[in-house]
Amino acid sequence: MILNYGYLRVTYNRVFNIMHRSTFLCLDCIRSFSILDSPKVRCNDLDGVIKKIKQLVLEGKDNLQFITDFDRTMTKSYSETSFGILEHHPNFPESVKIETGKLVKKYLPIEVDPKFTVEEKIPLMVEWWEASEECLKGLVLDYANFEAAVKSANMPFREDCDRMLKILNQAGIPTLIFSAGIGDVIQCAVKLHSFDYANVHIVSNFLKFNGDVVDGFKGPMIHIFNKNEHAIEGTAYFKDVKYRKNVILMGDSLGDADMAEGVENAGVILKIGFLSSKDLTLFLPQYLSKYDIVLLEDETMDIPLFLIDSIVKQNLP
Repeated sequence: MILNYGYLRVTYNRVFNIMHRSTFLCLDCIRSFSILDSPKVRCNDLDGVIKKIKQLVLEGKDNLQFITDFDRTMTKSYSETSFGILEHHPNFPESVKIETGKLVKKYLPIEVDPKFTVEEKIPLMVEWWEASEECLKGLVLDYANFEAAVKSANMPFREDCDRMLKILNQAGIPTLIFSAGIGDVIQCAVKLHSFDYANVHIVSNFLKFNGDVVDGFKGPMIHIFNKNEHAIEGTAYFKDVKYRKNVILMGDSLGDADMAEGVENAGVILKIGFLSSKDLTLFLPQYLSKYDIVLLEDETMDIPLFLIDSIVKQNLP
Protein backbone atom coordinates (compact mmCIF):
# COMPACT_ATOMS: atom_id res chain seq x y z
CA MET A 1 0.00 0.00 0.00
CA ILE A 2 1.45 3.34 -1.05
CA LEU A 3 0.52 6.35 1.07
CA ASN A 4 0.42 9.83 -0.39
CA TYR A 5 1.88 11.77 2.53
CA GLY A 6 1.41 15.10 0.81
CA TYR A 7 -2.31 14.44 0.40
CA LEU A 8 -2.61 13.23 4.00
CA ARG A 9 -0.84 16.34 5.29
CA VAL A 10 -3.16 18.67 3.34
CA THR A 11 -6.24 16.73 4.51
CA TYR A 12 -5.04 16.76 8.11
CA ASN A 13 -4.44 20.52 7.97
CA ARG A 14 -7.92 21.13 6.55
CA VAL A 15 -9.59 18.99 9.22
CA PHE A 16 -7.50 20.62 11.95
CA ASN A 17 -8.40 24.12 10.74
CA ILE A 18 -12.12 23.29 10.69
CA MET A 19 -11.97 21.74 14.16
CA HIS A 20 -9.88 24.62 15.48
CA ARG A 21 -12.28 27.20 14.09
CA SER A 22 -15.33 25.35 15.45
CA THR A 23 -13.72 25.11 18.88
CA PHE A 24 -12.67 28.76 18.74
CA LEU A 25 -16.21 29.79 17.86
CA CYS A 26 -17.86 27.85 20.65
CA LEU A 27 -20.84 29.52 22.30
CA ASP A 28 -18.93 30.21 25.51
CA CYS A 29 -16.26 32.11 23.58
CA ILE A 30 -18.81 34.26 21.81
CA ARG A 31 -20.83 34.82 24.98
CA SER A 32 -17.74 36.23 26.70
CA PHE A 33 -17.26 39.10 24.25
CA SER A 34 -17.46 42.36 26.13
CA ILE A 35 -19.03 44.15 23.14
CA LEU A 36 -22.23 42.13 23.64
CA ASP A 37 -22.27 42.97 27.36
CA SER A 38 -22.68 46.69 26.71
CA PRO A 39 -25.71 48.30 28.42
CA LYS A 40 -26.61 49.63 24.99
CA VAL A 41 -27.09 46.09 23.64
CA ARG A 42 -30.34 44.22 24.25
CA CYS A 43 -31.31 40.76 22.96
CA ASN A 44 -34.58 38.92 23.48
CA ASP A 45 -32.94 35.55 22.76
CA LEU A 46 -29.22 35.76 23.50
CA ASP A 47 -28.58 32.07 22.78
CA GLY A 48 -30.31 32.43 19.41
CA VAL A 49 -28.20 35.51 18.57
CA ILE A 50 -25.01 33.68 19.53
CA LYS A 51 -25.90 30.74 17.28
CA LYS A 52 -26.63 33.08 14.38
CA ILE A 53 -23.31 34.88 14.79
CA LYS A 54 -21.46 31.58 14.94
CA GLN A 55 -23.13 30.37 11.74
CA LEU A 56 -22.52 33.65 9.91
CA VAL A 57 -18.82 33.54 10.72
CA LEU A 58 -18.44 29.86 9.83
CA GLU A 59 -20.15 30.31 6.43
CA GLY A 60 -18.12 33.40 5.62
CA LYS A 61 -18.39 36.50 3.49
CA ASP A 62 -19.19 34.74 0.21
CA ASN A 63 -22.58 33.69 1.58
CA LEU A 64 -23.42 37.14 2.97
CA GLN A 65 -25.40 40.14 1.78
CA PHE A 66 -25.93 43.35 3.75
CA ILE A 67 -29.23 45.28 3.83
CA THR A 68 -29.62 48.63 5.53
CA ASP A 69 -32.06 51.48 5.86
CA PHE A 70 -30.62 54.96 5.32
CA ASP A 71 -32.35 57.70 7.34
CA ARG A 72 -31.34 57.50 11.01
CA THR A 73 -29.83 54.06 10.48
CA MET A 74 -26.73 54.87 8.46
CA THR A 75 -27.09 58.43 9.70
CA LYS A 76 -27.36 59.38 13.37
CA SER A 77 -30.66 59.36 15.22
CA TYR A 78 -30.98 63.15 15.23
CA SER A 79 -30.11 63.53 11.55
CA GLU A 80 -32.49 65.18 9.13
CA THR A 81 -34.27 62.72 6.86
CA SER A 82 -33.78 62.63 3.10
CA PHE A 83 -37.27 64.16 2.70
CA GLY A 84 -36.25 66.98 5.04
CA ILE A 85 -32.94 67.49 3.28
CA LEU A 86 -34.74 67.94 -0.04
CA GLU A 87 -36.32 71.03 1.50
CA HIS A 88 -32.84 72.59 1.73
CA HIS A 89 -32.85 72.92 -2.05
CA PRO A 90 -32.65 76.68 -2.75
CA ASN A 91 -35.74 76.50 -4.99
CA PHE A 92 -37.94 74.62 -2.51
CA PRO A 93 -40.97 76.86 -1.77
CA GLU A 94 -41.81 77.80 1.81
CA SER A 95 -45.48 77.09 1.15
CA VAL A 96 -44.71 73.47 0.26
CA LYS A 97 -42.59 73.09 3.41
CA ILE A 98 -45.65 74.09 5.42
CA GLU A 99 -47.80 71.50 3.63
CA THR A 100 -45.31 68.65 4.03
CA GLY A 101 -44.90 69.65 7.69
CA LYS A 102 -48.65 69.22 8.20
CA LEU A 103 -48.43 65.75 6.67
CA VAL A 104 -45.64 64.76 9.05
CA LYS A 105 -47.66 65.95 12.06
CA LYS A 106 -50.68 63.97 10.86
CA TYR A 107 -49.11 60.67 9.81
CA LEU A 108 -45.87 60.22 11.80
CA PRO A 109 -47.70 59.61 15.11
CA ILE A 110 -49.71 56.89 13.34
CA GLU A 111 -46.55 55.25 11.95
CA VAL A 112 -45.07 54.81 15.43
CA ASP A 113 -48.30 54.22 17.38
CA PRO A 114 -48.29 50.65 18.77
CA LYS A 115 -52.09 50.67 19.02
CA PHE A 116 -52.32 50.47 15.20
CA THR A 117 -51.56 47.17 13.47
CA VAL A 118 -49.31 47.10 10.40
CA GLU A 119 -52.36 46.23 8.31
CA GLU A 120 -54.10 49.36 9.59
CA LYS A 121 -51.03 51.52 9.05
CA ILE A 122 -50.27 50.53 5.44
CA PRO A 123 -53.15 52.38 3.70
CA LEU A 124 -52.42 55.44 5.82
CA MET A 125 -48.72 55.33 4.90
CA VAL A 126 -49.71 55.09 1.23
CA GLU A 127 -51.91 58.18 1.74
CA TRP A 128 -48.95 60.00 3.28
CA TRP A 129 -46.51 59.15 0.50
CA GLU A 130 -49.04 59.93 -2.24
CA ALA A 131 -49.83 63.29 -0.65
CA SER A 132 -46.09 64.02 -0.37
CA GLU A 133 -45.62 63.13 -4.03
CA GLU A 134 -48.41 65.53 -5.00
CA CYS A 135 -46.70 68.29 -3.01
CA LEU A 136 -43.50 67.75 -4.99
CA LYS A 137 -45.07 67.66 -8.43
CA GLY A 138 -44.46 70.80 -10.45
CA LEU A 139 -41.56 72.04 -8.33
CA VAL A 140 -38.54 73.33 -10.25
CA LEU A 141 -35.58 71.63 -8.58
CA ASP A 142 -32.46 71.72 -10.74
CA TYR A 143 -30.33 68.70 -10.04
CA ALA A 144 -27.15 70.76 -9.78
CA ASN A 145 -28.32 72.18 -6.43
CA PHE A 146 -28.97 68.80 -4.79
CA GLU A 147 -25.35 68.74 -3.63
CA ALA A 148 -25.78 72.16 -2.01
CA ALA A 149 -28.91 70.90 -0.22
CA VAL A 150 -27.06 67.89 1.19
CA LYS A 151 -24.05 69.95 2.25
CA SER A 152 -26.22 72.46 4.12
CA ALA A 153 -28.21 69.80 5.97
CA ASN A 154 -27.61 68.29 9.39
CA MET A 155 -26.90 64.73 8.29
CA PRO A 156 -23.99 63.15 10.19
CA PHE A 157 -23.32 59.47 9.59
CA ARG A 158 -22.93 57.11 12.53
CA GLU A 159 -19.37 56.73 13.76
CA ASP A 160 -17.34 54.24 11.70
CA CYS A 161 -20.03 54.00 9.02
CA ASP A 162 -17.32 54.87 6.49
CA ARG A 163 -15.04 52.11 7.78
CA MET A 164 -17.86 49.56 7.74
CA LEU A 165 -18.81 50.36 4.14
CA LYS A 166 -15.16 50.22 3.07
CA ILE A 167 -14.76 46.73 4.55
CA LEU A 168 -17.99 45.57 2.87
CA ASN A 169 -16.65 46.84 -0.46
CA GLN A 170 -13.19 45.31 -0.05
CA ALA A 171 -14.79 41.98 0.85
CA GLY A 172 -17.11 42.13 -2.17
CA ILE A 173 -20.24 41.85 -0.01
CA PRO A 174 -23.31 43.20 -1.88
CA THR A 175 -24.79 46.09 0.07
CA LEU A 176 -28.36 47.26 -0.40
CA ILE A 177 -29.42 50.67 0.90
CA PHE A 178 -33.19 50.38 1.14
CA SER A 179 -35.09 53.57 1.90
CA ALA A 180 -38.60 54.95 1.78
CA GLY A 181 -37.04 58.42 1.51
CA ILE A 182 -35.78 60.38 -1.49
CA GLY A 183 -33.30 58.35 -3.51
CA ASP A 184 -31.78 61.38 -5.26
CA VAL A 185 -30.77 62.88 -1.90
CA ILE A 186 -29.39 59.55 -0.66
CA GLN A 187 -27.42 59.01 -3.86
CA CYS A 188 -25.96 62.50 -3.60
CA ALA A 189 -25.02 62.01 0.07
CA VAL A 190 -23.38 58.66 -0.67
CA LYS A 191 -21.31 60.22 -3.46
CA LEU A 192 -20.30 63.24 -1.37
CA HIS A 193 -18.97 60.94 1.34
CA SER A 194 -17.28 58.63 -1.21
CA PHE A 195 -19.49 55.68 -0.24
CA ASP A 196 -20.60 55.02 -3.83
CA TYR A 197 -18.72 51.74 -4.11
CA ALA A 198 -19.42 49.22 -6.86
CA ASN A 199 -21.02 46.83 -4.33
CA VAL A 200 -23.58 49.44 -3.15
CA HIS A 201 -27.09 49.47 -4.62
CA ILE A 202 -29.77 52.01 -3.67
CA VAL A 203 -33.50 51.25 -3.80
CA SER A 204 -35.62 54.25 -2.91
CA ASN A 205 -38.08 56.83 -4.24
CA PHE A 206 -36.21 58.54 -7.05
CA LEU A 207 -37.75 61.68 -8.51
CA LYS A 208 -38.98 61.73 -12.08
CA PHE A 209 -38.09 64.95 -13.91
CA ASN A 210 -39.35 66.71 -17.00
CA GLY A 211 -36.38 69.00 -17.50
CA ASP A 212 -35.94 70.55 -14.04
CA VAL A 213 -39.61 70.09 -13.14
CA VAL A 214 -40.51 67.28 -10.73
CA ASP A 215 -43.12 64.92 -12.18
CA GLY A 216 -43.55 62.54 -9.26
CA PHE A 217 -41.66 59.37 -8.37
CA LYS A 218 -40.08 56.86 -10.73
CA GLY A 219 -41.53 53.36 -10.54
CA PRO A 220 -43.57 51.88 -7.70
CA MET A 221 -43.70 53.94 -4.51
CA ILE A 222 -41.69 52.63 -1.55
CA HIS A 223 -43.08 53.37 1.90
CA ILE A 224 -42.02 52.24 5.35
CA PHE A 225 -44.00 48.97 5.30
CA ASN A 226 -43.35 47.65 1.77
CA LYS A 227 -39.55 47.68 1.79
CA ASN A 228 -38.38 44.15 0.95
CA GLU A 229 -36.33 42.28 -1.63
CA HIS A 230 -39.38 41.66 -3.80
CA ALA A 231 -38.80 45.25 -4.95
CA ILE A 232 -35.52 44.28 -6.66
CA GLU A 233 -36.66 41.03 -8.30
CA GLY A 234 -35.42 40.79 -11.89
CA THR A 235 -32.64 43.37 -11.42
CA ALA A 236 -28.92 42.74 -11.87
CA TYR A 237 -28.47 43.22 -8.12
CA PHE A 238 -31.04 40.51 -7.36
CA LYS A 239 -29.02 38.11 -9.51
CA ASP A 240 -25.84 39.09 -7.64
CA VAL A 241 -27.34 38.09 -4.29
CA LYS A 242 -29.32 35.07 -5.48
CA TYR A 243 -26.91 32.58 -3.93
CA ARG A 244 -26.03 34.66 -0.86
CA LYS A 245 -28.44 33.19 1.64
CA ASN A 246 -27.19 34.93 4.78
CA VAL A 247 -28.15 38.50 5.67
CA ILE A 248 -27.17 41.17 8.14
CA LEU A 249 -29.98 43.73 8.27
CA MET A 250 -30.00 47.15 9.95
CA GLY A 251 -32.93 49.49 10.54
CA ASP A 252 -34.41 52.00 12.95
CA SER A 253 -38.14 51.34 12.52
CA LEU A 254 -40.34 48.29 12.99
CA GLY A 255 -41.05 48.21 9.25
CA ASP A 256 -37.32 48.01 8.46
CA ALA A 257 -37.13 44.61 10.16
CA ASP A 258 -38.93 43.05 7.17
CA MET A 259 -36.49 44.29 4.50
CA ALA A 260 -35.03 40.80 4.03
CA GLU A 261 -38.42 39.37 3.05
CA GLY A 262 -38.04 37.94 -0.43
CA VAL A 263 -34.46 36.71 0.00
CA GLU A 264 -34.28 33.47 -1.99
CA ASN A 265 -33.35 30.33 -0.02
CA ALA A 266 -32.78 32.44 3.09
CA GLY A 267 -30.29 31.11 5.61
CA VAL A 268 -29.25 33.07 8.68
CA ILE A 269 -30.82 36.53 8.93
CA LEU A 270 -29.44 38.66 11.75
CA LYS A 271 -31.46 41.83 12.37
CA ILE A 272 -30.02 44.86 14.16
CA GLY A 273 -32.36 47.65 15.24
CA PHE A 274 -31.39 51.13 16.41
CA LEU A 275 -33.76 52.50 19.07
CA SER A 276 -33.45 56.08 20.28
CA SER A 277 -36.90 56.59 21.80
CA LYS A 278 -37.08 58.00 25.31
CA ASP A 279 -40.06 55.75 26.06
CA LEU A 280 -38.26 52.40 26.24
CA THR A 281 -41.08 50.84 28.25
CA LEU A 282 -43.36 51.28 25.25
CA PHE A 283 -41.02 50.65 22.32
CA LEU A 284 -38.31 48.24 23.52
CA PRO A 285 -40.60 45.16 23.72
CA GLN A 286 -41.80 45.82 20.16
CA TYR A 287 -38.25 46.17 18.83
CA LEU A 288 -37.12 43.04 20.66
CA SER A 289 -39.96 41.12 19.00
CA LYS A 290 -38.73 42.18 15.54
CA TYR A 291 -34.94 42.48 15.88
CA ASP A 292 -32.32 40.03 17.14
CA ILE A 293 -30.16 42.83 18.55
CA VAL A 294 -31.51 46.21 19.66
CA LEU A 295 -29.04 49.06 20.19
CA LEU A 296 -30.15 51.75 22.62
CA GLU A 297 -29.06 55.36 22.10
CA ASP A 298 -26.07 54.10 20.12
CA GLU A 299 -24.73 56.54 17.51
CA THR A 300 -21.96 54.18 16.35
CA MET A 301 -21.52 51.22 14.02
CA ASP A 302 -19.55 49.31 16.66
CA ILE A 303 -21.74 46.18 16.68
CA PRO A 304 -22.32 45.90 12.89
CA LEU A 305 -18.63 46.60 12.26
CA PHE A 306 -17.59 43.95 14.79
CA LEU A 307 -19.84 41.38 13.10
CA ILE A 308 -18.76 42.19 9.54
CA ASP A 309 -15.08 42.26 10.46
CA SER A 310 -15.43 38.89 12.20
CA ILE A 311 -17.18 37.34 9.19
CA VAL A 312 -14.64 38.70 6.71
CA LYS A 313 -11.72 37.42 8.78
CA GLN A 314 -13.66 34.31 9.81
CA ASN A 315 -12.64 34.62 13.41
CA LEU A 316 -13.79 36.25 16.61
CA PRO A 317 -11.27 37.87 18.97
